[in-house]
Amino acid sequence: MKNADMDTRFIADALPAFLSEAREQVELIEQLLLQLEDTPDDRGLLDALFRCAHTVKGSAGIFGLDAVVGFTHHVETLLDRLREGQLNLSPKLSTLLLQCNDQIKALVDGAQDPQVAEDAVAGAVRQQLILQLQACGHGLAAGATQATHSTQTAAATPSADPAAAQWQLSARFGADTFRNGMDPLTILRYVAGLGTIQTVRCDTAAVPALDELDPEQCQLGFDIVLQTAETQEAIEAAFSCVRDDCQLVITPPAAPDVPPLGHILQAEHGVKPRVVDAALHQPSKARSASATAA
Repeated sequence: MKNADMDTRFIADALPAFLSEAREQVELIEQLLLQLEDTPDDRGLLDALFRCAHTVKGSAGIFGLDAVVGFTHHVETLLDRLREGQLNLSPKLSTLLLQCNDQIKALVDGAQDPQVAEDAVAGAVRQQLILQLQACGHGLAAGATQATHSTQTAAATPSADPAAAQWQLSARFGADTFRNGMDPLTILRYVAGLGTIQTVRCDTAAVPALDELDPEQCQLGFDIVLQTAETQEAIEAAFSCVRDDCQLVITPPAAPDVPPLGHILQAEHGVKPRVVDAALHQPSKARSASATAA
């Protein structure tokens, strides 16, 4: 028997044991979250919560269950921040983790019959949960407004926030973006929630001809002008879940032009032009006189 056949048979024989253990871990995650409602800073319970998610993810990886691995990774990342004290387990966050745990259970149950087609609605729900996990993990607002899907430049209303500035974003998504369970348009919606997208242009230069197109490969890139008061770190955080599959370049706002001193004195302080002229030229005249005397 070939090694590949032996591996396939081993995985098929061992899968029921994994499914049984994974379901136990999922039940334990729910129990731990309920216990943490009374003691949200209990390090022992938080460590146990992290280990449960880590066990499910690690075991799923052995069986090639990429959907379980990909989604649970986002949950595990947030749980790691909780146990390290970087985040506090609020009631809202606890509810989010319970919802995520339901999705892990659904993915584990689905692994029992991989021939069953993925539910598009369930996939969309998981995408939204991933964005909420990312938002909580980086302390950002979870709400995101709808970004335009147009491939042309689209104008938007400037932000009313006086602290907002204009950032240039260039994002080129890798070929495996879809395979890794991410949707670039979902990322754009999240970016829109950071401020106002002034323009967005889809770069289709890398998209092959229709007869050569692989529907599982992502060839998309976007150039975005974002008006926001957020920091560069916050903007980068919007792409954190796809950083391995994305080439991201962020250009910060240009420094504002500083008006000439004379203009400031006249416009803002009411100094007469002749006084401004005399004040600005007097030092040079004094220096010239000193040089002549020497």
